[in-house]
Amino acid sequence: MANELDFSGRQVLVVGGSSGIGNGIAQAFRTRGAQVAVCGTRAHASDYSAAEGSDLEGLAYAQLDVSNAGAIEAFKPAFKRLDVLVLAQGACCIAAANSR
Repeated sequence: MANELDFSGRQVLVVGGSSGIGNGIAQAFRTRGAQVAVCGTRAHASDYSAAEGSDLEGLAYAQLDVSNAGAIEAFKPAFKRLDVLVLAQGACCIAAANSR
């Protein structure tokens, strides 16, 4: 029987995985063997800190603001295949929705 928690060789993208719950999800996939990419709203991974709940060790980072339709359309993932997609980006979208 296969181990359902073994993600070895799988490619995972966590949108909103640069901090908070999304970052915890991203790190959980990484510790289970996945190659994990995360997206956040800041320009560079170095713009995040552990004090803010970020642990980007072992994760690929790309900037993506999902409140911007043009940014979503222009987004080019750094991988050829996607096995798992997690949408965890919330604060930016909630703020955008509340501003309408």
